[in-house]
Amino acid sequence: MWLENQMLVINGIELPAVSRDRYSAPLVALESSKEAIDGTVIREHRGWRRQINYEIDYLGNEKTRQLLAALRSGRELVVQFLPDDDDYPQTMSFFCTRYPQPRAAFAKGGVLLWHNISFTLESVKVVNA
Repeated sequence: MWLENQMLVINGIELPAVSRDRYSAPLVALESSKEAIDGTVIREHRGWRRQINYEIDYLGNEKTRQLLAALRSGRELVVQFLPDDDDYPQTMSFFCTRYPQPRAAFAKGGVLLWHNISFTLESVKVVNA
């Protein structure tokens, strides 16, 4: 698959483009609901948060090590991504909220190839929709 712009870049680590429902970057509502004593439901909508879901079947050892170090650091990540509502990349700060649990697939040229890498990122700030 060829894209004019990179699909996902995390702290300078360019990840391969994926297809077949393995990438999404929707806006998710940041809201809470409460029920009043009379049974009325009250919903407080505070805005939208960008959520990025990424999954890839195989990734090389060096790129997997770089990616895991960045995601598991617990720090803010500078992410360039393609949103689902635009054709041009955006750059924002994210935290990793679901960490990858890669598995060793097989060795290629004496180096491991990693399998089943998936993670979720959520924007640090609330986004205006």
